[in-house]
Amino acid sequence: MRLWLKAPGKHHASGPPSAFCVSLIPFSSLQARNITAQLGEQDRNRFLVGTVSLKQDNEVDFDEDEFEITAHVYKHPDEVLSIAPCPAQADVLFTCHKEGANKYKATLWKLGALEMDEGGRLKNHNGILEETLVLAPTADLPSINRILWDPSGTTEKVIALGDNSIGVYALEDGFSSAKLVNTFQIPAIPNDARSMKVRTGAWNPHSADLVALGTGCSVRAWDLRTMSAAFVIPNAHTVAIKDVDYNPNKPYNIATGGDDCKIRFWDVRNCDKPLKEISDHTHWVWSVRFNRFHDQLLLSSSSDCQVNLQSIISISSAPLSDDTSDSESENSPPGSTSDDEYGGKPVDGLVAAYDQHEESVYSVAWSNGDPWIFASLSYDGRVVVNMR
Repeated sequence: MRLWLKAPGKHHASGPPSAFCVSLIPFSSLQARNITAQLGEQDRNRFLVGTVSLKQDNEVDFDEDEFEITAHVYKHPDEVLSIAPCPAQADVLFTCHKEGANKYKATLWKLGALEMDEGGRLKNHNGILEETLVLAPTADLPSINRILWDPSGTTEKVIALGDNSIGVYALEDGFSSAKLVNTFQIPAIPNDARSMKVRTGAWNPHSADLVALGTGCSVRAWDLRTMSAAFVIPNAHTVAIKDVDYNPNKPYNIATGGDDCKIRFWDVRNCDKPLKEISDHTHWVWSVRFNRFHDQLLLSSSSDCQVNLQSIISISSAPLSDDTSDSESENSPPGSTSDDEYGGKPVDGLVAAYDQHEESVYSVAWSNGDPWIFASLSYDGRVVVNMR
């Protein structure tokens, strides 16, 4: 496997551009399923892509551009199930992977030094992954499929998501060792036969003690202090949940995407019904992501080969009221131009649908360096970078 590190250049304007540009490349000759922004780096727009070949060396790819994409390739020993970049150190990341019939484990890597040209852009060269730490499966946590870092930016602990359990690890001695301090087995939920299966998760950025899990068709959050349920949304979707994400600006709001082709938004203080539902995809929804700075914008990707950018201003942290001033409207998200016929104010709706992919789009990610740049990845290894 290889890890690719890719990045488009930083947009320096004070506001969003009026149009978008697209970089579209067959990023890797190998199949891939996950893309994420490199964290701990805000001067460049960089993305990590992990490949999933069973017969060839896999990659962790690093990518960067000035309206063209350059890449740095790191050979990885096994297919990459998931990538979790460290929020505080740009050259540190976890991958979850397995060899052959073995169970998935998590490895902490340090990226070798990047080679830059005189303009500070990446050269297309192979890099070295230095293994720092391995989190091996245990009896209580027999498989580690995904790692979550504390979204507050601290690096003292991580959460490991397994098939039917979660674990909390304390990272010690500058990432050289880790201690499994707690595990919890996921109990079943009535009328949800698959509710013990952990499919996805998100650590609450507003509370370091809560992590939300997509288990079967349901959503539930666990309090890490008591390792008990903080809230449960039984049968949040009619079929399996593929992704969950916290609104970065509203503490009690989450978004979920599922195999029922729907995206739903929830206030976890009242889980009886969703705040909103979107049905613009025609196949499974694999990924949902709030914009970290402008929660009026949500990205989603699907097996329908499409990426959608939605305006959800009505349930955002800055909804427009009837007396919203013109100056406030000027600061609303770009492209949220589903204007009402009276006030010309932005309303909810599909801002743009991106159809540059030819296979299932498994993952989308907003850049950590620029709130108006995002990338998407389809199974054939194609990466599309858009600037809104």
